[in-house]
Amino acid sequence: MPLPVVVSTGPAGGDSRARALVCVQAYALLHGLERPPALTEGPHGKPETGGGLHLSVSHSGAVWACAVHTAPVGLDIQQHRPGHDETGIAKRWFTPEEQGFLREHPEQFFDLWCAKEAWVKYTGLGLARGFKVASLVMNGALLSALEGAQRTRLGLAKGYTACLWHQAGAEIVTTK
Repeated sequence: MPLPVVVSTGPAGGDSRARALVCVQAYALLHGLERPPALTEGPHGKPETGGGLHLSVSHSGAVWACAVHTAPVGLDIQQHRPGHDETGIAKRWFTPEEQGFLREHPEQFFDLWCAKEAWVKYTGLGLARGFKVASLVMNGALLSALEGAQRTRLGLAKGYTACLWHQAGAEIVTTK
């Protein structure tokens, strides 16, 4: 039976790298895997392990979250904050298709933003390059799957949007 993706949440603050290492080591211990010795940084800043586990870390406002799995994962969480320039953000970071989607569905800004940032983390491309590489909108709808990966919207905290890209069909377990 395949192992689940585990998403752990808690209050923001503290040493994010140390907290991520605890999540990875707890995952390994729970599933009888070899404990990775440390975290390293990939070519675009994504944290990696030496033990065959993949992780993604995100924080916004008062919430911190970490996803761990045996296959690539990408996690993002965003606090809903009034007063930000959604049009300016869209022009800078989103493809023309995504910008058109937001003109039609402005209420889905945080869904698209989280999906996009989580996708970039999933692929390991880095924010500067990854945001313009792939459009997450097709035929006027936000994609739920792309290149063998599946997007899941998570309800981690009230007033926040969270998104996880993971291997299609993977079970997701959330913990606090």
